[in-house]
Amino acid sequence: MKDLTPRKSRPCLLETLETRCLMSAGSLDTTFGVAGSGKVLAQSVGFEIADVAVLPNGKVIAIGTLNKDFAVARLSTDGKLDRTFGGGDGVATADFGGEDNPDFGIGGDFANTVAIQADGKIVVAGGMTEDAWDNYGNTAVARFNTNGTLDNSFDGNGRMTINFTGVGESFANAIAIQPDGKLVVAGVANTAGTITIHLRTEDFAVARINPNGSLDTTFGKAGNGSFSGTAGRTGKITIGFGGETSEAATAISLAPNGKIYVGGSGGPGSQVRFAVARLTDQGSLDSSFSDGISGPGRFNNLFLPKSELRDLQAQPDGSVVLVGKFADNFAVARLTSAGKLDTNFAGTGHVETDLGGVDDARHVRVSKEGILVAGSSNGKFAMARFKTNGLLDGFFGQNGKVTTAAGIKDSILTTNLTSDGKILAVGRTGTMARFISAVPKVGIYSLDNSAREGAVDNQANFVVTRDAVYSFNTKVFFDIAASATVGSDYTTSLTFINSTTTTRTPGDLLPTTGVPTFQRRVCIEIPAGQSFVVVPIDVIDDTVNEGVETVKLTINANSLYRIDAADTATVSIQDNDAMIFGRL
Repeated sequence: MKDLTPRKSRPCLLETLETRCLMSAGSLDTTFGVAGSGKVLAQSVGFEIADVAVLPNGKVIAIGTLNKDFAVARLSTDGKLDRTFGGGDGVATADFGGEDNPDFGIGGDFANTVAIQADGKIVVAGGMTEDAWDNYGNTAVARFNTNGTLDNSFDGNGRMTINFTGVGESFANAIAIQPDGKLVVAGVANTAGTITIHLRTEDFAVARINPNGSLDTTFGKAGNGSFSGTAGRTGKITIGFGGETSEAATAISLAPNGKIYVGGSGGPGSQVRFAVARLTDQGSLDSSFSDGISGPGRFNNLFLPKSELRDLQAQPDGSVVLVGKFADNFAVARLTSAGKLDTNFAGTGHVETDLGGVDDARHVRVSKEGILVAGSSNGKFAMARFKTNGLLDGFFGQNGKVTTAAGIKDSILTTNLTSDGKILAVGRTGTMARFISAVPKVGIYSLDNSAREGAVDNQANFVVTRDAVYSFNTKVFFDIAASATVGSDYTTSLTFINSTTTTRTPGDLLPTTGVPTFQRRVCIEIPAGQSFVVVPIDVIDDTVNEGVETVKLTINANSLYRIDAADTATVSIQDNDAMIFGRL
């Protein structure tokens, strides 16, 4: 018995090939933003945005520096400052008392990175200077309640500082929150023991902080320099890659097994390039991870000098994806769990991608759809999506790439997957843009694959499916091969698309006026909010004996979708007219 509701026969439609813009992976979501633009321009927050985070409700936290203090703003989904946050103007601040030099515009407190705890509290990290010449300083961390007030349960006043080496400057560029609520911060520290410029040596600096704001003394190097046991550890560690000058950590990723990946730039001499360290849960360099050249727990053997690692993401199998810039292109690489380049990725373990301008990859997100790399190209939002084998995903944007104008001289700082699977990108101006992410997988089959002329229920049908309920339409294209003729043998809701064929074959639609053109391609649209659509083949009870006739649909390849194994279906029309024999 049919599990379908009855429907009236509908006439065939005729249209030219795709005059409308359909949403596909990488296209702006026209259901978002102003006038279907897919974008929301943000109100000025009053400071230069250094980092952003997206809250579960879609609001955006933007952080930076205002009047030499940490500054945190909350933007509503319409891009306006949320005046229920902070001091009534949508902005909150934290003052660490850093010294500043107003004549030279240096010093003070500065915020670089933000993360959101599971309870909604906001953690911001950066640095503070202790002299007006920016020579001395400590890493600074603040925690805010969800309403923008400082959280006094964090080190007593919502603020704490970390001195890594006793002499010189340190600050944080990245922060991550462990499942147990501990905070891991990473950045840079001067380890040379002097503030003399030409003698300074800056290394990776990593610390772990308890939820109450104290340093975690089960982490890092012990006061005597050893890593044995957990007693007497300092809660912090510095890591060098042999560089003569500046090495800096810019990203953290926590692996499911508790290991900690820290990425940035560094290298021997002045050859700064991608640099990665892997730490155990106790903060020791992990000797099972190495490129074989740079020492235990380190990788520093990729791209030429002046490459910069911006972000990384650990994978469940122990591998890690790295992104950044090299020679004004997106640079992407994958390492194995042992710390070697993964040759299953692009054949060499790394790939450079030119998006047509001065390109800078700042963020990576790995999902079931692939490896999404986001940043900027000539001041525009830019993204590229790769398959897990390192090849560009041709279903995303234009040959795997997307660029779109957003704010002035903007760059994507982070992305977030919405509850319906779309990509929300947020830039350093606070501008938000939402993109279609998923590529639906479509198929076709028939519940009722046979109908008979003159029958009470004289309808066969096709069912065109996609693999999930999406918030946008998906148009599916087919080749039609038929011995039945539309218009005289059956009607259907299929749309017939103009072609340049001038020879009629069975199944073509005969035009009633104008120059004869015959159609062999058809399409149907699965509406937003549905995972399938039923295509009726309503039989016309004619008076001609034609025997059994068929209608066969085969899905055409298209960038709007992937094709399921069930890509072809056929229905048949049974005749009810008697055969007429002539006399001898």
